[in-house]
Amino acid sequence: MPPSNDRLLRGIAVSAPYRVAVADTSNTVREALERHGAQNGAADALARGMTGLTLMTVMDKEWYRLSAQWLGRGPLGTLNVDLRAPGDVRAFATGADYVGPLDGALGAGVLSLMRQKEGGQFSQGQVPLASSDVDGDLEAYLDRSDQVPTVLRVMCSQWESGRPGRVQGVLVQAMPGATRGGLRDVVSDALLARTLGSDDLTALAALAVPALGEIEWLGDDPVRWACGCSEQRVFDGVRLLGAAEIDDMIAKQEQPEVRCDYCTRVYVVHTEALRSLRATFED
Repeated sequence: MPPSNDRLLRGIAVSAPYRVAVADTSNTVREALERHGAQNGAADALARGMTGLTLMTVMDKEWYRLSAQWLGRGPLGTLNVDLRAPGDVRAFATGADYVGPLDGALGAGVLSLMRQKEGGQFSQGQVPLASSDVDGDLEAYLDRSDQVPTVLRVMCSQWESGRPGRVQGVLVQAMPGATRGGLRDVVSDALLARTLGSDDLTALAALAVPALGEIEWLGDDPVRWACGCSEQRVFDGVRLLGAAEIDDMIAKQEQPEVRCDYCTRVYVVHTEALRSLRATFED
């Protein structure tokens, strides 16, 4: 897979207590949409979920993995986004074939978010779905669960054949010393309305928060589509079935197939591989 050239910029305002992050995830999102054949509302949901979660990585220097699930009762079903350092993101929706609008696609439900550090420590939180636009749910999570006033918006522009041509996101967050009301004063109306866009991410930030002035950029990180599934992980999963079940599959000449929900790759465990797995058991 060629490099995506997608980026996440993170920084702080020089003269005010605000954190700012901007991202372009166009190629990464495009990879997800092509793999899942998503269009219209499903495409919009995947784009906003992947980009919004990417922006959230700026909150924790020690993050290793972020995983979010929008568990809805609407036609889109469950939206799943998984992100691992340094910027490997993957996603799927159980209702990826949904072609209606994003509004109402998730329905009532909850957003569950898990954070994990490289050492294995993790935390998990859950809030009711607060909006019909996916990135608004992440904003509400940060405000309610983390109690950090935040504006998070994802812009999808230049739609073609039901899919976005460009996907960008902006996060603006109050740091100690800022007020909740002050946050709304520094962001532009265009950002709140998701009508921004620029080929230059630093210019995008200036349009999003014109009142903040100079921003000191502290990091420029790559973003790309990547899936952690592998043949070995599939074999390890089949081995957990136990010796008796594997014996039965060998006798019946069954060759189980496992499909990765994220990347859609199908793994076939052939009979010879089953025999090799069976040989690892002690009778």
